[in-house]
Amino acid sequence: MDRSDHFYRHHTHAPSGTAQRLWFAVLATGWYLCAPHYRVYRKSLAGYLLGFCVSGTGHASVHGKSVDVRPGHLFFFDLQQEHEYASDERDRWEFLWVHFTGAAAADYYHLLKAEENPLFRLDRPESAEVLFRQLLDLFGAPPSGLEPLSHALITRILTLLVADQMRVGSVQTARSTVRYPDPVRQGIGYMEENYQAPLQLPDVARQATLSPFHYARLFKRSTGIPVMEYLLRFRLSRAKYLLDSSDLSIREVAEQSGFTDQSYFGKVFKKYERMTPSEFRARATKG
Repeated sequence: MDRSDHFYRHHTHAPSGTAQRLWFAVLATGWYLCAPHYRVYRKSLAGYLLGFCVSGTGHASVHGKSVDVRPGHLFFFDLQQEHEYASDERDRWEFLWVHFTGAAAADYYHLLKAEENPLFRLDRPESAEVLFRQLLDLFGAPPSGLEPLSHALITRILTLLVADQMRVGSVQTARSTVRYPDPVRQGIGYMEENYQAPLQLPDVARQATLSPFHYARLFKRSTGIPVMEYLLRFRLSRAKYLLDSSDLSIREVAEQSGFTDQSYFGKVFKKYERMTPSEFRARATKG
């Protein structure tokens, strides 16, 4: 799809339960060539974003830090944090990206210390660009085995980053990664598989055989957000993909995203996205 000032390819994907349990699960992937006025702001969104700058200049703010994204840069964002990225006012920005989830994503993020600096540059950035383009092409004509194949490509991108950082001494050993405790990982997997159900804190805590009180404390200490806040953000991320990629009514989007009340869905959506679901859909349709 294209406009005179904005060209893009964009594929969304609803990962299977198997992909969410075992692999890096792709939610969307794309290529954008953006006009200077391009801008995205979000308070939060479930998952992580890996991207590669092909040309032009982008400006991003995440974890309270501002960075300039230039050709050859790879960027790694935790989308659960408030974030913003935009084209330079005088320069069209071209980049490839993949939005994904997975239990090991947080481990790689902490291992690479992306919360301190989300930008990376390899000795041979063209190697990463090839992998991003293969990933995009994969979803353009989905083959049998799409999910394990896309997991393998994301793993190769992350492996390039880790190997490069180990070479320069930024990462000394994979043992230095900060891992979520197993009960937290179990709870995240359970919520992402069952987000359409009317889950409550006791349901999630039960998966880890902990009391709701102790599980809530462990989850907040490990992730920085409450259990039900994580579930809410994940539901909103699914709602946005349904708004963007389907013709479902707003009521149907709410129901399929785990919201039983359309009015509540609208209020929560506007609080986090600063627009109504209808406004979000209209903007997405315009590209």
